[in-house]
Amino acid sequence: MKHLWIILVCFVLCLGQLGCASMGRSYAGATDETTHRLTVVIAMSAVPLGVTGHTGVAVDDDYWDFGPNRVADKQRLQGLGSPAGPWWDDPQQEGLADYTLSEVLDALPERVHPEGSVVAIFTADISKAEAQKLRDYWSRTYDTMARDDIRYELTHRQCSSVGCHSLGGVAGLPGFMNITSDPTDLPPQLRVMTPTMLAGYLRLNLRHTAGPDAGRHAGVEYWQLRDGKMVAYRPLAILVGR
Repeated sequence: MKHLWIILVCFVLCLGQLGCASMGRSYAGATDETTHRLTVVIAMSAVPLGVTGHTGVAVDDDYWDFGPNRVADKQRLQGLGSPAGPWWDDPQQEGLADYTLSEVLDALPERVHPEGSVVAIFTADISKAEAQKLRDYWSRTYDTMARDDIRYELTHRQCSSVGCHSLGGVAGLPGFMNITSDPTDLPPQLRVMTPTMLAGYLRLNLRHTAGPDAGRHAGVEYWQLRDGKMVAYRPLAILVGR
């Protein structure tokens, strides 16, 4: 655990190296009829171990996330809690948008802040059953948000805790057992999950579970907001675990 915290701090503190390439590759698409592409997009906090940032989950080009609804300006909250709603998936907070993964990635320069923030994008090939499990989880979550039956809470249900919960039993991660009968409740260990902590956790544990790379660590790329564009970012190898 001590080593994990060191890695998480280094994610934010390290200066790294900037690349010259701008974000342009596609992360969507299945490799065959039984293998699907899982993508987890994590905008990490610009403050060491901070709670700001965001997390989104996608299967192929279908994208989902969880955030505060009816909040006017980027990631500022009305308080510690707020009505819940899709965040990058519905940036106008009108309940009408349903952005694809490709559209979310294209819009990152407008959504990520402040200047210098780092985004980690994890990709793994998963099975058809795992993909369906994720689709079912997020379908239930979106239905619950639409009915106003769930709230965004900074120390319980928020982007990273819900995102991590959705990945339980998928891509090499363990299942996360709830301690109550409420299906929207989260296990205690996930309630204080932050984007930066989740990035460190996935870096160590997320794996391909289908396709030719099954059993290997998931792929990860880092991008940084510079002058209104997302450019390739290369943390020092010793600071990212491999």
